[in-house]
Amino acid sequence: MVLCASCALRAQSQPHPQPAQRTVHPETAKSRLAPKLVNTDDGLAILGAALAGRYKVQGRSDCSHLVHTVYEKAGFPYKYESSSDLYAGIEEFRQVARPQPGDIVVWPGHAGIVVNPAQHTFYSALRSGFGVQPYDSIYWKGRGRPHFFRYVKAAPAPVLSASNHAPAAVHATEANRAPAASRTPSLKPAGLRNGSAIGPVPAVAVANLPDPEDEPAAAPPEEQPAVPMIPTTVVIKAVRPKPEQVSDALSQQFRETGDALQTPDVFKLRPALVAFDRVQVQKVHVKGNIGWVEVRVLNTVALSAARPAPKKRGPVQRWNLHRAQDGWELGLPQDTIYVPREAAARILAHQLADLTDSASATDRERDQKVQLARWLSLLLDDPSAP
Repeated sequence: MVLCASCALRAQSQPHPQPAQRTVHPETAKSRLAPKLVNTDDGLAILGAALAGRYKVQGRSDCSHLVHTVYEKAGFPYKYESSSDLYAGIEEFRQVARPQPGDIVVWPGHAGIVVNPAQHTFYSALRSGFGVQPYDSIYWKGRGRPHFFRYVKAAPAPVLSASNHAPAAVHATEANRAPAASRTPSLKPAGLRNGSAIGPVPAVAVANLPDPEDEPAAAPPEEQPAVPMIPTTVVIKAVRPKPEQVSDALSQQFRETGDALQTPDVFKLRPALVAFDRVQVQKVHVKGNIGWVEVRVLNTVALSAARPAPKKRGPVQRWNLHRAQDGWELGLPQDTIYVPREAAARILAHQLADLTDSASATDRERDQKVQLARWLSLLLDDPSAP
């Protein structure tokens, strides 16, 4: 008895082992607390919502209301603030030194959305309407040094740690040994412990649960975009057309094509869409009632699902001429839709805005948004830059 009492006293005097404390590196803790700013793709989605221009500014159509409406349209809401408050800084934005597309640029009394940092351009509500201007022009420099801000994403919901004690292995083994017919999906809500319930559990009909052996329903066929009506010829009203007359006629026709073109998916267009910066007519040759024109399209970007490959100087093409009642008709290539870069950017912005409007985006739509944002960024780059 004395020996047992001595052992019991010794056991009580020994300290119980404490659970190991997990150490967090100071840099890791600091990174967890750092705000998560929108990335380049998010910024281009914001810019797409701005360039799409299919919204109505609530109340006054001034600059700060425009910025607020665009950000809400793109899915990045914040409480409305005046441009003076934005310039001073608000909680939903962080000031940055190097802006990216979609950031806001603010002076005391004016605010806009950065379009192309390389060209120092921004989009805002002006006296003449909504438009794009350089923020380093003499006028805007006279307003003072602008501040650039980037939106702060909402922090994800905290993940609650589970219990440190894993369920006994025998329980899982017994459950696995149960006949397949006796196993039914658990209707117990996640997060309940010790069988306790938080409110009533809604009844679920087991018969309506999907059978794992059933084959998935076939996805509906994708709707193919309609082939747009593309002009096949351009009329040049001249007795003997000159290069500058042909160039003007082509530029006007391609602008009209870009303004009229509507498509739900620009990457599925057939023929393919090619954005360009300038048309260069090098030579016009006519003999009798026929002739040809040597054309070079500069700074082209072929919009397709493949990897983008901009070309500064496309190949010289020869397009046929023939005499018509009002002058000459120039035959256009039927395997390509040429539109100016600004028109192509506007088409991509519309498509990007349509995907941004979607309340629940699928994986395919999210991939499309990333692709569209990258193409839009490429179109907004300065084509004359090396």
